[in-house]
Amino acid sequence: MRHLILLAIMIMLTGCGLAANILDDVDLVQGIAYDTAKDNQIEGTAMIPVYSEQQTGEFDVHSAKGHTSKYIRSKASGEAPKPIVNGQLRVALYSEKLAGKGISDIVDTLYRDASIGNTTQLAVVEGKAADFVKEKYNPNTNPALYISNLLEQNIKNENVPKNNLHVFLYKYFSDGGDPYLPLLSRNKSEVKIIGMALFKEDRYIEKISLDEMFVFKMLVEGYKKGAYEFKLEGKNSYAVVENIIAKTDYKFKGKTSKPALHISIEMDGQIRELTERQNLQEKKAVRKIQKDMEKSMEKQGRAMIKKFQEMEIDPFSIGERYKKFNRYSTKEEWKNIYKDLDVDLQVQVHILQSGVVE
Repeated sequence: MRHLILLAIMIMLTGCGLAANILDDVDLVQGIAYDTAKDNQIEGTAMIPVYSEQQTGEFDVHSAKGHTSKYIRSKASGEAPKPIVNGQLRVALYSEKLAGKGISDIVDTLYRDASIGNTTQLAVVEGKAADFVKEKYNPNTNPALYISNLLEQNIKNENVPKNNLHVFLYKYFSDGGDPYLPLLSRNKSEVKIIGMALFKEDRYIEKISLDEMFVFKMLVEGYKKGAYEFKLEGKNSYAVVENIIAKTDYKFKGKTSKPALHISIEMDGQIRELTERQNLQEKKAVRKIQKDMEKSMEKQGRAMIKKFQEMEIDPFSIGERYKKFNRYSTKEEWKNIYKDLDVDLQVQVHILQSGVVE
């Protein structure tokens, strides 16, 4: 037994030494940014952490231009003291201008790289993407980790729909849906999410604002916890409902050649804030707030769906649901059905209790 323990320790030490040597021999990219460049080229900017005992979040940046992301990495490696590899990639950023031209080839290259995990975060950014990975937003964290942590915690806290490399490509290759990514802006001190970038196939063509984000996420995947602010009808006052648990159900009815879609949302929540004093011990007052919330969400949701139909984009993957209703349908048939599809949205809200800050 003693010999076995000593052997295990020797193997572990050998492994640690080997790993250290590998880390010493390469530069591991944690963040990469893509921008447009002259002559139809792409500019790629890689952010590489500098490891030290102090763990101060120091980093290096290398940029190169080319027509493919593989060539860009090879060219950047030629200008760097060590080979550049993607083994620790946490986030990939795309400028609005580049995303508007289409990003499927760049994203697919990342997916085919076995060293890159499917959970790598993607985002579209306002302005030049390279600027996002050159600025230090936190003294102890490099920009790639700062941005990936920002995206991950907002997904975890349900402020934005679940998204990563795998989700984006799944929706892109799906016959019945279109992808979306978080949309970021920055100043020198911080990066923030300002909405969602919506794609038609692989091209960024529209965005969802933060004011629309709650209803958008609701129609994408529902909620396990959430918060919604809305205006009370006939009054210049607002309510906030929190701890929202909601389920969204899509159901097709009628003929497969001319179907109708019914979307039902059932939601439980708690009133957390009102901007005017009300007696919430009265059932009538609570029912009025429930009804106002239902109307607000239905109006916003119906307008959103109508807009997407006109733009011929399907971020809610309604087409995938239709394929379950009519498994013999083709992509072209669905495209013709979708633009004129009759959609009914009904929201049912239950206020479970109120703890109001007035």
